[in-house]
Amino acid sequence: HAQNDYHIYTLFWVLLVAAIYLLAFKILTTPSILELPKLLDNKQPDYDSLSPSALQELEQFMAREKPYLNPEIKIGELADELDLPKHQLSRLINLGFGKNFFDFVNGYRVREFIRLRQEDGSVSYNTLELAFQSGFNSKSAFNRAFRKEIGKSPRDYFTAEGNPSTLSN
Repeated sequence: HAQNDYHIYTLFWVLLVAAIYLLAFKILTTPSILELPKLLDNKQPDYDSLSPSALQELEQFMAREKPYLNPEIKIGELADELDLPKHQLSRLINLGFGKNFFDFVNGYRVREFIRLRQEDGSVSYNTLELAFQSGFNSKSAFNRAFRKEIGKSPRDYFTAEGNPSTLSN
């Protein structure tokens, strides 16, 4: 019985060594066998998402539907409304406008705030009320976004525009 086990053990090792030699020979004669299939090419997939018409369509949708007025808007919701995959919308915003989703949306909110304030003269609403009407959900988020988009605080911006007296907190 021990003799039989020895033969099986020896046969196993001989076959294993032979398999390793065959594998090594195959790799040496065809090095391409080690290359992984290219699942992703080095370039981004072309969704046509950066075409001028796609950028224009997004801008028109934002102006027409004003989804930025919803303080809780998420990229997935906007992508659904535009019937685009979320990653495609993200790529469109990132590469087409040079912004992330939140900065893109907040840019529209800041411009809406400026429009409302110029339209209303801020007579019936204070700054924070106009910020909330523009889609912001906090004073700090508004101030941070305004400074990032315009390069000045709201007070400095409207002082430079010539009507600071009605700007209140």
